[in-house]
Amino acid sequence: MGSVWLLMLVFVAHTALVLTLFFLAYDYFGYIILASLVLQQLLTALVFNISGGRLHPVLYGLLAILGGFFIVIARYFFTNERSGLAFKSIFVRCVFIAQILVMLTLFDIWIINRPGYVIFSFIASALVSVYILLTKRGGEERAISIFLTFLLFGFGYLVFLLSGIMPYFSAFRRRYNRQEGLEGRCENGFSSLNLHSYGCEEIKYFKSGEELFESLLLSIESAKKSIYLEFFIYDEGQLFSSILSVLEKKARQGLDVRIIYDDVGTSHSAKGNFKELKGAGVKSVAYNPVCPLFNTFLQYRDHRKNAVIDGEVAYLGGVNVSDEYVNKAQLFGTWKDAGACVRGSAAAVFENEYLRQWYAISGEKTKMPVIKEHKESKEAIPFFDGMEKKKKICKSVYIKCIESAKRELTIMTPYFVVDGETLRAIKNRAKAGVKVNLIVPGVADKPYVDLITRQNSESLMKYGVKVYRAAGTFTHAKVILSEELACVATANFDYQSFTKSSECGIISYDGELMCQIRQDTCQVLEKSREVTEEMRLTHKPLLFMGACLNRLISTLM
Repeated sequence: MGSVWLLMLVFVAHTALVLTLFFLAYDYFGYIILASLVLQQLLTALVFNISGGRLHPVLYGLLAILGGFFIVIARYFFTNERSGLAFKSIFVRCVFIAQILVMLTLFDIWIINRPGYVIFSFIASALVSVYILLTKRGGEERAISIFLTFLLFGFGYLVFLLSGIMPYFSAFRRRYNRQEGLEGRCENGFSSLNLHSYGCEEIKYFKSGEELFESLLLSIESAKKSIYLEFFIYDEGQLFSSILSVLEKKARQGLDVRIIYDDVGTSHSAKGNFKELKGAGVKSVAYNPVCPLFNTFLQYRDHRKNAVIDGEVAYLGGVNVSDEYVNKAQLFGTWKDAGACVRGSAAAVFENEYLRQWYAISGEKTKMPVIKEHKESKEAIPFFDGMEKKKKICKSVYIKCIESAKRELTIMTPYFVVDGETLRAIKNRAKAGVKVNLIVPGVADKPYVDLITRQNSESLMKYGVKVYRAAGTFTHAKVILSEELACVATANFDYQSFTKSSECGIISYDGELMCQIRQDTCQVLEKSREVTEEMRLTHKPLLFMGACLNRLISTLM
C-alpha cells in the first residue's frame, strides 16, 4: 500500500505542477503542456505497473480534487497581478526542482531491483563531481552543484549534463554571433574584459524611476525612426498604458517599434496587449518562453531594462514598466530606483546589442547600425551579459569597479547574495583603508533573500564596512561609485544576475555623472539607518539559522 500512496503523491504533485503552468502559458505552449501531462502520466502508470503495483480508481478521483483545488489557488495568484508578483517569482524558481523530484521518484521505483545501475550511477556522479571541481565556477556554486548531484542520486548527473547542453541557447548563441558587434577604443581599465569606450554627447543620471520614465516618454514622443524596448517586467497600470498608447501612435506613423520581454517577468495582460498592437505594426518577442516540459534552463531570464530611441539615446537602469517602479503603486514601501541615459556613439552600441539580441531570439535579421563620427566630449563603457556570451561579464565588472576604489566606495543594491570572491574584494578595500558604504533595502520584497542579504552584508562590518538599511524604502537601484568611476546597471549582486540572467550597464569616469550619483547616495544615506553590532543577525538565533539554510540554496535563487 505504501507504493500506492507514494505514486498518488507523485501524481498529485506532477498534475498540479503541469496544469498550474498551463495558466502561465499561452498560445501553443498550452497544448504542449497538456500533451506533456498525458505522456508523463502514461509513463508513470507504465513504470508503476511494471514494478508490480496497481492504482485504484478512487485515487484518480482524489487526484482530480486536489489538483483542481491547487489550480484554483494558483490561477488566482497568476491572474491577480499585484498579489502574484512575489508568488510567481518563487514558483517559477521551484518548477525545475519540482520536476526533478517528481521524475526522481519514478526513477527510484524503476531502479529498486537494478543494482547494476546503482553502481553505474555512483561512478557517473563521482566523475561529474570531479569535473565540477575542475571548472572555474565559484566555490559556493561548485559546492551546491556537487551537493545536488549526490542528493538526486541515480539522476543528478543527468540533470547536470542536460543543464550543460541547453539546446535553446545553443541556437541562440549561433544566431547572436552571426551579427557583428561594434568596436570602440580599448584604452581603459576594463580592456582585459574586452570592453570598449565610446564617445557620448551626454550622460545623465536619474535618481528615481519617475525621472527616468518622464525623460523616456519625451524621447519616445519625439522619435523619428525607431523605438526599441527591452524590459524584464511589463505590467498593467498607468505607466504601461501611457507607454503603450505612444508606441501604437508611433507604429502607425511608420516607425520601427519593437519590444523584447521576458516570458516570466511579464504579466498575462501585458502579453495580450502586445498581441493587439501587432496590427498597428508593433513587433514583440519573448525571451526564453516558458515551456514546462522537462528542461534545465527555465531560470535563465532576460533581466535587462533598457530602451534605445533612433539609435541616438539609450536608457538603462533598475526600473521596469510597472507602476510600483514610479511609486504609483506601493508594494514594499517607497520604491527607490536609479538609471541613466547616454546620447551619441554609446547609444549606437546599445542599438547594436538590441538588434543582435532580437535576431538571436526571433531569427529575424535586421540592418545593423553604424557609429557616426562625432566630436564627443564624454565617454562611457557599455557592457552586456547573458547566455550569448562566452564569459560572465557582470561579476567581473563589479569586482573591477570595487577594486578601483582608493578612498571611497558606495554600493547600492536590492540583493546582496554573493560568493566569497566578491566578499573578499570588498573586505580587501575596507582593510586597505577605503571608506566603504553598503546600502540595502529597509523594506524587503523577498524575506528569504533579505535574510541572506543581511547575513552577507553584516559579515563585512568587522572589517570596517558601514551597512545601511534605507528606512521604509525598497532600494532597487544597482549603483557602484568610487572616486575613480561610476557604474549604473541592471544587475543585482546575486547569483541569478551573475550567472543566469541577461544584463547590461555602463561604466563612466565622467566627473559630472559621479557628482550626480554622489549627491543621490548622500541623500539616501541621510534617510537610512546604520546597522549596529546589536542589530546583527547573530544576536537573533532563529533568523541566523534561517539565513544559513537559505545560503545552501542561494545559487538557485
